[in-house]
Amino acid sequence: GLCCFKAKSSSQIKALQIRLTNRQKKFGVDYLDLVERHASQQQLKMCQRDAMEEIAALQAEIDRLEQQVQGKQQEVETANQSVKRSTQAAASPSSPTNSKRPTKSKKNRSQQAEAEEEENEIRNTNRPLFTIDSDDEEHYGQEQAS
Repeated sequence: GLCCFKAKSSSQIKALQIRLTNRQKKFGVDYLDLVERHASQQQLKMCQRDAMEEIAALQAEIDRLEQQVQGKQQEVETANQSVKRSTQAAASPSSPTNSKRPTKSKKNRSQQAEAEEEENEIRNTNRPLFTIDSDDEEHYGQEQAS
């Protein structure tokens, strides 16, 4: 899922960021070392070019992974919105025949409410007050016998 993908990508991005930072530090050390050894301008430029190429490649890889995460996240969000819309459409059909329901008058609504209340009362009066489990029956039978 998205969570696992994001976690995996995040750890890859962090590792690349560490490599990028380490390469930047290495460039600084290498460049200063060349300056200290009185290297030529060409050697200094090559050191700089090599470091910049490697850093750019690492940054490109970081950007690619971040775009993948964003793409996957948008994909999941789009799928979720699509599912949400389809469930809403199923819950409230928009066909023209069903869209206009006859309105109930207050009298009809109150009669319906009374009928529902009576049904609930009937259901509640027909429910047993308690149930006896098979273990309870054995115990109950023993109490009756004594």
